[in-house]
Amino acid sequence: MPDLLPYPYYPYIITSRSIRMKSSYSPNSGAAALFCIVKYKDAVHQVDKLTAQIAKDQAQASEAARENERLMSRSLAIIATTHQKELQDEKSKRDQFINSVRTCTVRLSIPVQACSTSAGTNTPTSPGNSPETRAHLTPEAGATLAAIAADGDDASHIS
Repeated sequence: MPDLLPYPYYPYIITSRSIRMKSSYSPNSGAAALFCIVKYKDAVHQVDKLTAQIAKDQAQASEAARENERLMSRSLAIIATTHQKELQDEKSKRDQFINSVRTCTVRLSIPVQACSTSAGTNTPTSPGNSPETRAHLTPEAGATLAAIAADGDDASHIS
């Protein structure tokens, strides 16, 4: 405990025996003992003040940490709620799209390479010379491909 006090306030340990011994050697030993007791009481008072200040500082730091934790918890809850809402919106849009493909409201097609069937040449047409040839998918094939893409999207959002 003496490390917390400045130099003049180190506690002096006085016993009744040491006071009597000093009083037998010198006429001023009683005053010296009283001075030591006063210094000791000052030191105890100073230690009490420092202990109270440390307790107050710890309480303030603890309250600040609890408040920060509450704020972070609220922020995290808002972020999680927003994320769940976005995922539900995406799933709803994908389900609507798949339903549109199944009911033929939306038709899916894929590009295919067409071969020329003229008698003169038997080479495939180049993409730059003719419009793109497309094959339309059946509603079930389109819905299956859309579901596969949706599963891939779900997997990429989880990780």
